[in-house]
Amino acid sequence: MEEVNNKKNLSSELSEQLLIVLETRFEKNRKRHKDIEWSKVQAKLMKDSYKMWSLDKMEQTGGEPDVVGYDNKTDEYIFFDCSAESKISLTLHNFYYVILSIVKGHTSCVTPGLCNII
Repeated sequence: MEEVNNKKNLSSELSEQLLIVLETRFEKNRKRHKDIEWSKVQAKLMKDSYKMWSLDKMEQTGGEPDVVGYDNKTDEYIFFDCSAESKISLTLHNFYYVILSIVKGHTSCVTPGLCNII
C-alpha cells in the first residue's frame, strides 16, 4: 500500500484493501479486543483519512496494527503494532504516536509494541 498525496490520504482502493487487512487481523485475534465490534472501529476509521494513512504506514514498515482497547473518555480505539518480531528502529512517524499517547495519558500504550489512537 502506498501514500497517494501530500495530504496523507489513501485512494479509495487502498483504503478498502487496508480495511480488509485490518478486519482479517481483528477477527483472527479476537482475544485482543473481546468486547469491541469491528463495525464501530471501521466506521471511525472511515471518517479520518489521516488515521487510515497512519495505519497504512505501520503496515508498510512491517507492522501489524490491531485494536487492543477502547478509551471511553476520549471515544478512541487504541491500536498497537502487534507484529511478532520487534522492530530494529522506530520510524519518526510511529515514535510520534508513542509520545502522543504518553502526553494524552494513555500509559498502556508504552508497553511493548507501538500504538496509534483512533
